Amino acid sequence: MGNKQSRRVFLSNVGMGVLGTFFLTAGAGNLAAMDKDSRPNIVFIFADDLGWTDLGCYGNTYYETPNINKLQKDGMKFTNAYATPLCGPSRACLYTGQNVTTHGAWTNWDFVQAYNRRPELGFLQPDCKRNLDPKTVTFTELLKDAGYKTAMIGKSHMVSQRQAAGFDLHVQRLIRNRQADYFKYGIASRPRGEPNEEGEYINDYFTDRVLDYIEDSKDERFFLLLSTHLPHTPVQGKPEIVKKYQEKDRGSSPHKSAAYAAMVETIDTNTGRILKKLEDLNIRKNTLIIFASDNGGLLSPGATSNSHLNK
Repeated sequence: MGNKQSRRVFLSNVGMGVLGTFFLTAGAGNLAAMDKDSRPNIVFIFADDLGWTDLGCYGNTYYETPNINKLQKDGMKFTNAYATPLCGPSRACLYTGQNVTTHGAWTNWDFVQAYNRRPELGFLQPDCKRNLDPKTVTFTELLKDAGYKTAMIGKSHMVSQRQAAGFDLHVQRLIRNRQADYFKYGIASRPRGEPNEEGEYINDYFTDRVLDYIEDSKDERFFLLLSTHLPHTPVQGKPEIVKKYQEKDRGSSPHKSAAYAAMVETIDTNTGRILKKLEDLNIRKNTLIIFASDNGGLLSPGATSNSHLNK
């Protein structure tokens, strides 16, 4: 994946089961057998509901993503890789290297609660897993067995309590009053961390924790999954960036949501912060960096487009 001097790869809506299989194979075999000093660190930046047309490196002319564009230019871009169309099954495929018929999460569990076994359907839908079976071995566990420090920061969808407890650092958002909000939220952290500042944008808070983790782990081999909630609904951008896009000429671009544009730019800005941290610590050349989305863009007119893929 890239040359010896630059271990960078870029994925958009990647086939998650295939990627999970890669990690499982590497964790169980090659990484464990490699000399400790030659093993790469692994940084996985995982967006939520980011459409493939939302990035400049895939042709977007309205949303600004210079850091991600450069990451793609220096590494690899996938143009024919696919994921399941919902968060839960896509993430389960990633963690296990299995397809939906094996791990049992064929849709999001809350969808099952809302729609399953309605008489008008005329058939019974199969049972669906809310979380992975606690006995299932994930690629992150095999990386830990191979000597890696491991961290998950952000969305923990599909991970069981046992699997979450296996991370050296696990930080996640808590939704207040059953209402997701990028400015008002709680934080659960193991080991216990400092609470977020009131009004701090959640992706900025997560990125600060990522930078601290990289600093603390610079002399070890580490795996880091930043599972950002962006740009999943609700569409809430930082006001100063929203204003910038409201005043920007979007030309002929079909993308026209200033709030969504602000969310995409925040992903990019914080990706740049992570890349700079790796450079400053002189460990970027031995770090495998993966950027991917769990599935396609949300169905919101003007925010994103799945183009011909949804026909």
